Amino acid sequence: GSHGWLDVSRPYLVRLDSEEARQRASQECPIGLLIADILNMLACYDAEENGCYDAYESIVRSGLVTIGLRILIGSTWPVLAALHSEVWLRRERNQRAVSAEVEADRLNLGSSGLRSPILDWERFRGIFHESTDWYQAAVDTAYGPELEQSWREAPFECQLGFMTANLIKAMLCSHTESICFKAHETMAMAVLEEAPLHLVAASGWPIMWLLGHIARVVRRHRFHLDFQPAEMLSRPLSDPSVAKSQTMLDLMACLSELRNAAEHQAKLTGPAGTADLRLVYATMAHGPRFAPYVSRFVGRARALGLGDVLVVFCLDDAALADCEAVTGHCIRGTPSILNKFTLPLVLLQHDLDVMWLDLDVFLFHSPTPALLRQLRLQP
Repeated sequence: GSHGWLDVSRPYLVRLDSEEARQRASQECPIGLLIADILNMLACYDAEENGCYDAYESIVRSGLVTIGLRILIGSTWPVLAALHSEVWLRRERNQRAVSAEVEADRLNLGSSGLRSPILDWERFRGIFHESTDWYQAAVDTAYGPELEQSWREAPFECQLGFMTANLIKAMLCSHTESICFKAHETMAMAVLEEAPLHLVAASGWPIMWLLGHIARVVRRHRFHLDFQPAEMLSRPLSDPSVAKSQTMLDLMACLSELRNAAEHQAKLTGPAGTADLRLVYATMAHGPRFAPYVSRFVGRARALGLGDVLVVFCLDDAALADCEAVTGHCIRGTPSILNKFTLPLVLLQHDLDVMWLDLDVFLFHSPTPALLRQLRLQP
């Protein structure tokens, strides 16, 4: 919990007492400074030192909005987890916390007293308290017709309910269409910019918990590189001795076969203007849900004449074993979402054209003819 973090962090926090130290920290590690301010804020709130709390709370709220939800989710600093603190709930010995819920409603951060609301806000808030299986009901409400039709009016009725709905949407955008994340992040953080944190925590809306939950479920993959920087930036990697990573060594072992197969395909299918296209296909797999399908994916590609131009990024031992069992072009790696971008980059650096195929795509026929037709239409 945050109290344990505070205890072990005290030697570091005392080094941020001066304005000069804070200025330097803001340049060196702004997120680290933010979590230091959060811990100090919570300590002040717990000790009922209102002046101290108000000063840090303003700094923390400004920092959260300035850095933004996207970066806070991706950071390994536990900023959002620290906000979900038991300190907010110690009402029996913190008078300020006792009055916070009343004050939240008075400032229209809650939803009480509405005669004809856009949405049944109390029912929406109750979803998170009545059942551990809140997800589908919350998603249905956040994307329901009431908020879709009246989203401009909703924040004036219930700011924190509106923020909760936008956090739910931001979470789904992160999993699916990331292009919509920014809009919902902006609306959610606009509310947070105006709402004192102790009122948010005491309102009954699960915002502090939800922020930490989003960070946990969205950050599913490590941002780790299996290729070395020099291996990705060299064009091409003419000296094999430069290859240091196991991933690059695996790729170098099959690169000649890939290039020959791509050139052969181009001669067979490439009309004037596309004969210089050296097209290979790439995919990746890991985990028990996908690894068993690698051999079938390679087999289907071979049936369509693509087996020799398909390279599989195998991100765990099970995927590698399934790929090697059918003697595919198998590249070893580790789970990281960046692999979807690094492997195509390295192939492009070696003068190969690349089309990425997700492993859950079923190929009814070869995509190459359609791709060539599209290329002919380009000016």
